[in-house]
Amino acid sequence: MEIDQNNTYGVDEAWKHQFNEAEGIPEFMRHDFPEGDLYTKGLTLSFESGKMKGIKIDIIWQGGHLVSAKPDASGRNLEQLLTGVLEGDSVLVDNSDYIAVQTYHRHQVPGNDYPAWNQFKDDDENPIYPQRKLIIGPIMALGGAGSVQNGTPKCKMFIL
Repeated sequence: MEIDQNNTYGVDEAWKHQFNEAEGIPEFMRHDFPEGDLYTKGLTLSFESGKMKGIKIDIIWQGGHLVSAKPDASGRNLEQLLTGVLEGDSVLVDNSDYIAVQTYHRHQVPGNDYPAWNQFKDDDENPIYPQRKLIIGPIMALGGAGSVQNGTPKCKMFIL
């Protein structure tokens, strides 16, 4: 699979990186990576020291000690950015945000219009889990679909 090197992280090319068949994805070695059966989805690499201190990037675990920098939507040129990494720089590999997002919906229980969330309520219809102030579901729906679905279509529909 070939990638247009002039647009390697652009909309038309970025999807190819997920198959790890693209050339030019920055890769580097990580020493002292934990052994064992690791949950390596949603990894973030945070630079704790050196020229890159404070910078975070998403990474793809490739097995062993090799890590690839995952292209992101920020438009940053990761290849150029990672030239600042030096041997001995301290990093933190973390996926706690990714794991937290897996159950975030439990902490965003909407009103009674959404009975699917009743499973996260007690017998008195109070949320079981601590709740976040801002319910992001409608915001995400509006941004993704252009509207907030309410389950009452006003047109003919085919359901397959």
